[in-house]
Amino acid sequence: MKNNNKLWKALAAALFGWMLLLTPSCTDEFEELNKAPWAISEDNVPIEYLFQAAVSNSKMDPHISERIFLLYWGSASRYIRYDGLANGNDNDSWSNDYWSRGYFWGWITSLQNVIDIGAKRETAGLLKPYEKNVIQMARIYKVMLFSNFVETFGDAPYFEALDRKTDYPKMDSQKDIYYDFFKELTEASAALDATVPGTPIGNSDMIYNGDAAKWKKLANSLRLRFALRLSEVDAAKAKAEAEAAANASGGLLTSTAEIASIPQGGGWDGLTGVFTRSWTGLELTIDMGNLMTGLGGVPFKDPENLYTKQSVRNYMGIYAPLMIPKTNEPRSQFIQEGVPETIDPRASVFFALPGTADHNWTSAQNFQYTVPTETGQTKPIATRYSWHARPHGSYGTVGTTAPTGFTGVGNRPVMVKKYRQGVGVRHELFGPWETYFLLAEASVRGWSVGGTAKEYYNRGIE
Repeated sequence: MKNNNKLWKALAAALFGWMLLLTPSCTDEFEELNKAPWAISEDNVPIEYLFQAAVSNSKMDPHISERIFLLYWGSASRYIRYDGLANGNDNDSWSNDYWSRGYFWGWITSLQNVIDIGAKRETAGLLKPYEKNVIQMARIYKVMLFSNFVETFGDAPYFEALDRKTDYPKMDSQKDIYYDFFKELTEASAALDATVPGTPIGNSDMIYNGDAAKWKKLANSLRLRFALRLSEVDAAKAKAEAEAAANASGGLLTSTAEIASIPQGGGWDGLTGVFTRSWTGLELTIDMGNLMTGLGGVPFKDPENLYTKQSVRNYMGIYAPLMIPKTNEPRSQFIQEGVPETIDPRASVFFALPGTADHNWTSAQNFQYTVPTETGQTKPIATRYSWHARPHGSYGTVGTTAPTGFTGVGNRPVMVKKYRQGVGVRHELFGPWETYFLLAEASVRGWSVGGTAKEYYNRGIE
């Protein structure tokens, strides 16, 4: 009996030992069985999907595009009339939305994840050839997004911005950030391999469909863009970078087939056109109106009998002396009747006259201003078929110092429906005309960029 007990104890011990040996193997197998085949992790995520998410979302949905693209950039550039920055007004909530992880920092995080995950795979020897190009695309696009951020707000957290080890990343100067832009673009351009087919990337790259050669051109062209931005503050660095970019391997973006752009349309998502909201006026600014007046001699596309031409050489418009006198706009107290005799041929491509079918506001069809004159009397002025914009500033009491209805939305030229609706029109990030204008300016400054200012300028306006 004792011998039997010893035998059983020995057998039990042996069995337990075997169980201990087998346990890790079984545990590993159970862990494998417990993994959902559809689960995404750093090990299996297609990094081109992360890149696609960053690009499509950074195109800006209507919420953030109205706040940043229109109220900030459109207003500050004087391209679209908004009473935001152009009137000295801002709103912290617009900036807070932009800075949030749902928007800018979310886009940047997605791009940084592409770079970091790609680096881990490269270290492990698991990086696919096309993924190396995706990493460089992410570096280039990250620079593009950060350049917009820095040009909007100035100094910003950059080098430590995505460092999870610190809750308070330091602010970096624009100079240091721009110098890193040049480094990133130079390295990314050199690392792009145009011999690797972009097929695996495909539609995940909505800009160039995986074409590494075009990304290389974009990187070099961005380097040229940023160099010219430094021309008045850091001339030596600007000259060096511009000349290097103009002569970089892969060349510059110089044809319409190489335009960097993102598809857009209607709806409400990141790919919605930035001008699509029905409540936005998208009026011609006084600045754009002045710039386009007196240039060229091409009439509007509308029949001439729709409007009255006025000579801009000896006619400023109807004088309304009580209206916004405190501004440096020379025509601030004049209201333009009809269309100037000569006008930039691009005017009717971008803006529609009130009363035309391409104008978005039907209220302008038969609207008239009631303009107070210096004699105390009033005069009606039809807004229909009139090339007139209103300057920024205080208009005083409507009906006494300002024309009745003058501040109403849509009573002036507005952006044409083609761009307002955004359907079938891609959102352009960089075109060859900019490359040629940058080269023209570089040539004027005496930099070695391979051609004359006249040659490059003419190519830009072709």
